[in-house]
Amino acid sequence: MKKIITLIAVSMLCLAGCSDKDDDVNNPNETTTGNFEFLKVGNKWEYAEYNIDNGYTYLIRDYTTQVTFYDKWDDGSIFANVISICISDNIITGGSWEVDKYFWEIDKYGTRIDNPLEWNYWHLDGSLSGWRSAYGAIFFSKNMKVGNKVDLYYGSSELLATNVSVKVRAGTFNCFKLRAIENQTHYDFERIYYISSKNGIIKIEQYKKDKNGKITEQRMTELMSKNF
Repeated sequence: MKKIITLIAVSMLCLAGCSDKDDDVNNPNETTTGNFEFLKVGNKWEYAEYNIDNGYTYLIRDYTTQVTFYDKWDDGSIFANVISICISDNIITGGSWEVDKYFWEIDKYGTRIDNPLEWNYWHLDGSLSGWRSAYGAIFFSKNMKVGNKVDLYYGSSELLATNVSVKVRAGTFNCFKLRAIENQTHYDFERIYYISSKNGIIKIEQYKKDKNGKITEQRMTELMSKNF
């Protein structure tokens, strides 16, 4: 069984690494100064989330993300509501599906993205069956320099790099790279986000750590496709 899982994992990673599609060849200077024009109602992304355990990679879930609300205020601030719906899930069973709602908020101080990895578990009859609590968020400003870190009430957000080329199943994208630390009572989350100002969130690496810094869980999310 492990051999089968390994072969599937290798095939998926090969497809991700061997793509010759490049969607950002005309956007080589990828920093946090973008206007994020992808935040338009109806724009949709499809993602796959994987668990990585002792060298084995296996699919956890596929889900779509879509902008459902967009508003630009008189002062130039932007608020966009986003909803994610799970297509398939290899963990949750018994007729449950998952919905995640989060938002982008952009003003003169910077950009805040409410945590896009907080899933609510719903039964098919519409009743809520539970949720995975994750109260973190990402923050970055337009004048943020590599190495700059913003302390937040739950942890921190730090710009690690700009102009990073990232290959995923959807193609090759130029991104800026952020690290978000979320401190909880018994463990901490470290999440690495690769974001394209033209295309949105491209990839997420997530590490769950105990209070001694030991990684107890590792996951990766990548963009599979988009409709714009």
